[in-house]
Amino acid sequence: MTSRSSYFEVQIVEASAGEVLRHGVYEVPANRSLSIGFVEPSDYSINVYDFTTTKGLSYTIFMEGFNCNFHSHWLYTTESEEFRVNTNSTLQKC
Repeated sequence: MTSRSSYFEVQIVEASAGEVLRHGVYEVPANRSLSIGFVEPSDYSINVYDFTTTKGLSYTIFMEGFNCNFHSHWLYTTESEEFRVNTNSTLQKC
């Protein structure tokens, strides 16, 4: 499925401290992605608003996810203006 160019408002909050670490609006070209890396293990609340579909979502990345496995989340808008989220992770013995 092809994605379209979108504007996303992204807010990242460190849940334990209630501190906003990042808040901004990002243009993501069609068939591209916005990448934000998390280095410090913590619980993070992610709030995303898609200006194209006028939809948003919130989810949490938990500290338990900071192990030897790879985790990623893709948020994108389809050409038919649907807001989608895909999650990918590996599962290996650490």
